[in-house]
Amino acid sequence: MALTMSVSVIISTHNRPGLLRLTLFSILKQRLLPDEVIIIDDGSTVSVSHLIADIINDMRHKGIDVKFFRFNNEVGLGAARLFGAYKSSCEYLVFIDDDALAGSSLLEVYINKFKGEACDIIAGLCLPLYPKNVKFPSWWDENVLGSLVAVRNDIVLLSRRVKPQDYVYGCNFAMRRNVLKEVKGFKPWLGRVRGTLLGGEESDLVARAYYRGFKICFEKDAVIYHIITPNKITLKRVINAGISTAKVRALLQYEGSIRRSRSLYLVGCCIILPKDVIELLYSIVLGKHQYSVKKLHEFIIHLLIPFSYKSVLKLRSST
Repeated sequence: MALTMSVSVIISTHNRPGLLRLTLFSILKQRLLPDEVIIIDDGSTVSVSHLIADIINDMRHKGIDVKFFRFNNEVGLGAARLFGAYKSSCEYLVFIDDDALAGSSLLEVYINKFKGEACDIIAGLCLPLYPKNVKFPSWWDENVLGSLVAVRNDIVLLSRRVKPQDYVYGCNFAMRRNVLKEVKGFKPWLGRVRGTLLGGEESDLVARAYYRGFKICFEKDAVIYHIITPNKITLKRVINAGISTAKVRALLQYEGSIRRSRSLYLVGCCIILPKDVIELLYSIVLGKHQYSVKKLHEFIIHLLIPFSYKSVLKLRSST
């Protein structure tokens, strides 16, 4: 397919037409307008298209090519993003969630960064946007737990052991189209679907790109404001998000192991056990309890994944 355009914004949405309107409005107010906006309605049970028809018309009047696709059944965020990317005809692909508001210079900053530093994938800054009068739990700290709701990746970036897949959040990142082709896109069995928090499709793609030698950058001026509603920061959801993050990492590690041998995989887990125990003790001594719990969850799940891997894939393939 010939690349006839420059910048495409890709948005997957599910049952959030009100928030999607805000997202699209923020795209419409960009200093540098995109050439193309692709919207994938991932099996919403509420009507979406007619609720955003006026904004789509405004975009088209400004010369933006808007493409709207709808799945009758929910396929998941990974599959929806993959579909949207392949439907694009642009050189640069920008991914934004349907509950994120783009800063007015987002696209302009991305393009300047691509042209100025020869980056292949760029992570933008994700800041929280809380509704007015929202009541926060006493334990909530976005600087510690923000990664579980995809905000404050600038804090994650300061970690001494950070990898690109840890600070590239799916609600705000961009890539060159050739990267998508080289790494064969998102894995469609990853990505949140039917209320599950088994995400990580963007982290997996970035990790594969990183190990292939593509340049991953971070740009603090490419800002989105991720809307954080009270239901996202309940104790139950945060714990589930933490466990799901560990589960995805274990699933991907097991998927890439030699012949997916249970015995070899478990031996590998036992080899890294001393390191995990030391890190657990170290974090407990320093009072970093969230990190301790995360490491403990991750190790336990690593041991269980070989016995649940096929059942998880069966669940994902049935969506």
